[in-house]
Amino acid sequence: MKYNNGSASVIVVSFVTFVTVILVGLVFIVEASLSLEAVVQKKFDARKEMIKKAEEVVQEILKDDTPVNDSPFDEIWNYINDNPDVKLRDAGSLLNPNLLDIPMIKHINTRFGGSLFIEEGDKIIDDFKTYRNDEGFQLDLATGFRDYLQKDAVEEFCTPYTYFNINTTYEYALQEFYKVRTGEEAAAEVFHTNVIQKMLYEKKILDTQDKMINYLEDKGVNTSTIDELLPLLTAEPAMNVHFVPDAILYAILSYPDFKITAPITKADAIINEVKTNEDGLTKSTLQSIIGPLTEYPAPRVYQYFGVTTWFWEITIEQGDYKLRWIIARKPEDSTTTETEFRLVEEDFE
Repeated sequence: MKYNNGSASVIVVSFVTFVTVILVGLVFIVEASLSLEAVVQKKFDARKEMIKKAEEVVQEILKDDTPVNDSPFDEIWNYINDNPDVKLRDAGSLLNPNLLDIPMIKHINTRFGGSLFIEEGDKIIDDFKTYRNDEGFQLDLATGFRDYLQKDAVEEFCTPYTYFNINTTYEYALQEFYKVRTGEEAAAEVFHTNVIQKMLYEKKILDTQDKMINYLEDKGVNTSTIDELLPLLTAEPAMNVHFVPDAILYAILSYPDFKITAPITKADAIINEVKTNEDGLTKSTLQSIIGPLTEYPAPRVYQYFGVTTWFWEITIEQGDYKLRWIIARKPEDSTTTETEFRLVEEDFE
């Protein structure tokens, strides 16, 4: 009997211990769940407040009383200085290796002392051209082009955030762009032959959105297709001279085919104007510095350089959290009544 009573006691004690462990476990799970819920709620609230701040930055950009040109003297920079948790940079006034044609890439690489590519010589550039044609567009440039481009050069001088300028984009990149936007591979080849190659043959420069749209219509591109291509297809200069790195300005102005006289001197004059002209450069000021360019393809330089920023990066850091926006300004045409920005990328961590 004593043996049996002892067994019963052991069973009771074991059962109580088991229940206690279960209850402790449940308490731990509940506490962990409540803790996780608090963390998620904190993160949600932080993101909500930071988005509100980012929207405020966009509104400040829109207040600019010189909307055609974006410069370091605009009022937005006073706002940035007064808000240390906010950073703003021009994310588009750099080189997009997805879109540059090969002769220009070779020239820029030479001007950069061969530091753009991981190896010297033409073979690496030819391999890069083949890879780009086969693999298509790369958004992550450092990863996508790691076998060809120097990582440091990509970080300092390159960006994936640009529109497809019809005058300067590599012709087969425009064909690929058409295919991606419409899903029509055969039509993309027709677009390349009937529009892009004819434009090159005719030595045509389409320097406004309206001229570009009219040209597309004249070449038989229907309205619905044009709507699919816009606003990514543009006639607006990709880079803003107010924010473009000096090395890129020197390189492109000295491109031999442009035959710009004293390109380094003119680049220096532009850099000086950027630093001292509180009203910012206008297109006419820029053209007066570079000079009249009439012989094709020299006027194409004004399709590389303008005075407007098309892509901004807004970064907000508050406590443990960071919000990053890329916003794009929609290219204007004769029907545009107000400046419009669109959110194209968001990172929150």
